[in-house]
Amino acid sequence: ASFFLTDNRVEMLSLSACKGAIALYWTGGLALLRQLWMRSPSPLVQKRDESVCRYVVVTGATSGIGKETAFQLAAAGYRVIVGCQHLSAGQRVVSEICSQHGSGSAVAAPIELATSTGVDEFLGWAQVHGVESLHAVVCNAAVMLVPYTCHDGYEEHFCVNALGHFRFIRRILPLLCHGRGGRIELADYCRVVVVSSVVQHCGTLESQWLRRSEDSPGSVSKHKSLEEHYSSHAAYARSKLALQVLTQALSRELAVAKLPVSVHSVDPGIVFTPLYRHLHWALRPVMKILGPLLLRSADEAAAGVVWAVVTPTLIGQTGTYHEQGVDIDVAPAARDVAVQDVLWRHCCDTSGMSHRLEL
Repeated sequence: ASFFLTDNRVEMLSLSACKGAIALYWTGGLALLRQLWMRSPSPLVQKRDESVCRYVVVTGATSGIGKETAFQLAAAGYRVIVGCQHLSAGQRVVSEICSQHGSGSAVAAPIELATSTGVDEFLGWAQVHGVESLHAVVCNAAVMLVPYTCHDGYEEHFCVNALGHFRFIRRILPLLCHGRGGRIELADYCRVVVVSSVVQHCGTLESQWLRRSEDSPGSVSKHKSLEEHYSSHAAYARSKLALQVLTQALSRELAVAKLPVSVHSVDPGIVFTPLYRHLHWALRPVMKILGPLLLRSADEAAAGVVWAVVTPTLIGQTGTYHEQGVDIDVAPAARDVAVQDVLWRHCCDTSGMSHRLEL
């Protein structure tokens, strides 16, 4: 066995888990070198006409890339729904946004992705607040390098980063398509923008990590076995690959159903955000010093996300993947239609949803 430092503890990994951790650091390191070498400028975003109120939901909008995305969307003239686990944190961000961009430019809403009932709370909130349609959704919320934890029986990285957003988008599709019967111009299509990651390229989709633990025979012993062989590094990469696979599948299913929604993914780069709080305490001072110098800022990363929400360049396109407005390639597994179908059906079945999109 080998050891890697995460989350205030020494994490002992099996040989296969070690490979996942090494692959993540290798992939991230190469991406950082490319990022430092190229230093591509942030894409420009023009302010829109505010005569029509357009809501954009941002999940995980109380810190990091999500918070900066919310600020930039408000500056661009959109009304931002600040998705948050705790309304008190969301209200603080809303106060900051409204102080800069005017009263009513943002509102906080509860969005809990870790549970199957979390989306219901948001739908109830939308009904109470009279939100009948959405212009775009930014799937940004994520966890990274967290200790082994399960929600609804699923490993936390997969549950929040991939399955949670899958459930969220499926349930709010009526809000994205509301009032859009008949012929819809391509320019009026709503957008789903997914914040992805370069580590999808080193992720693997082993089925034992994607199943509900209590669904397996001998679930107690199975749960213990998974915990013993758990690697938070491999789990994060796996969740980001799963998210990208589901994103590509969603794009395809929306086209088949002829629904007026396009889907786009964004690689924010290697970014200095609070997600690194689960690094081992000995590494945090290093990150605190070198992070602002070497990594992309949350503000710079958010510019690429906002571009994908507002740019007319993407009109008529779907299933695209960008970094700072430049086309890049998704992981080979995410392009595989067979892989897309298997994971899509699995998530539909576990969520009690139809394999085909329905409003």
